[in-house]
Amino acid sequence: MSAGTPFFSVVIPLYNKRLYIRRAVESVLAQSVGEFELLVIDDGSTDDSVTELSGTADQRLRIIAQENQGEGAARNRGLSESRGAWIALLDADDMWLDHHLAELRRVIDASPLAGLAATASAEVLPGGVPPSADHKPRTISDIDYFAEAARRIGVLNSSCVAVSREAVLKTGGFGPFKAGADLEYWARIAVAFPVARSSKVTAIYFRGTGGAMEQIAAGPVRSVEPVMTLADVSPSVAFLCCRAENHPDQWRNDSLRRYANSRIVSGIRAALHSGDVNQARCFARLLIKPTSAMERAIAVVVNLPDAAITLLVALYRATKT
Repeated sequence: MSAGTPFFSVVIPLYNKRLYIRRAVESVLAQSVGEFELLVIDDGSTDDSVTELSGTADQRLRIIAQENQGEGAARNRGLSESRGAWIALLDADDMWLDHHLAELRRVIDASPLAGLAATASAEVLPGGVPPSADHKPRTISDIDYFAEAARRIGVLNSSCVAVSREAVLKTGGFGPFKAGADLEYWARIAVAFPVARSSKVTAIYFRGTGGAMEQIAAGPVRSVEPVMTLADVSPSVAFLCCRAENHPDQWRNDSLRRYANSRIVSGIRAALHSGDVNQARCFARLLIKPTSAMERAIAVVVNLPDAAITLLVALYRATKT
């Protein structure tokens, strides 16, 4: 790293987050580690979001404007404009605790070959108060990303990770997906580099701010063509399917297989929730063998008569209310 080059570049994609962007930026500028640059990529905001930063006089902050191209393109602009050895990501409606970058540096120092470093994050519901610190003992270790994400897909999110310059050069940037671009990117990095994570909570993810996934979830259920191939499941599974062409034994890897099947199971549950039994059956036929007991049980359920499935779904919903 040459003289004058920051260790961290921080990239915040911004689109119509006027209510939150100052909180995000101030949380970065308050970091206990001062060696960073901060790039806010204004992706064609129409609500004057950047005016919230007009009084911020800090030489580390750079605002870059572009026509609206989507969150992935905004992150990619930040990746290309950044100079740091590591690029830390933060969504405009989230924030960091003041030791986030310091904790990421500990993770990186503990796992110098990692391509992706992360801390833990806390989720705050509307009206909730973010924690000021995490006093639990930390653990820092390399993780099996696919095994962890199969159990909990949000084990990493776009406000708690940093990507190495080497990983960016090798894997490129985010894909042009409306949903799942971050998961696809983590998957691409995780097959090529170690992934290291601290258990300490230093990033805060806020619910109820109109994020991309919340808008998708709140939208109407659309009629879509049934899923026909494994590559149709999600962008991250599509990437793994493409990779399997050059790695024919890929699905013998328990972690990769469980990860893909976890995405299929999520599709089954979403289809059943929307009442699309045929879609659920299409998903179930894609489960990669050998399957787990839970996956086999789900496959049995979706092949019951429609009336039985409807009853089971109703009973399940009743237990959740």
